[in-house]
Amino acid sequence: NDSIFDDANGVLPPFKMDFRDLLDPAHPITKWWDAALFPMACEHSVFRYAAQQVPLQSPEAQVVQTCMTSSETQYELKGLWRIQNAKLLRRWSTYYAELQRDLREDCAGAPEVRMVFHGCREAKNV
Repeated sequence: NDSIFDDANGVLPPFKMDFRDLLDPAHPITKWWDAALFPMACEHSVFRYAAQQVPLQSPEAQVVQTCMTSSETQYELKGLWRIQNAKLLRRWSTYYAELQRDLREDCAGAPEVRMVFHGCREAKNV
């Protein structure tokens, strides 16, 4: 089970996850990441990802708000959390590199990275 919303309470683990080797100001994802964060944890488990609340006046939040208001449906950003997951990032990077190679070989151009957001209606789900 990868959810901390069972019967367990959230706890602060005694260590931070180190993301320094993944930070890249030119990368569309990690340019926003923090160098170190506490992992998500509950009484029974420490998970392999971290969450960071993003200030709504930050450049990162402004990019998200722009994306949310540029579509046909307008959404107001009420809160923003960034999930940092090194394993998921490595997997995405592998697939992205493969897609780039395939498109080059097919003379089909280059892939375009687009931001995708996951929203929730209940604050307890964040």
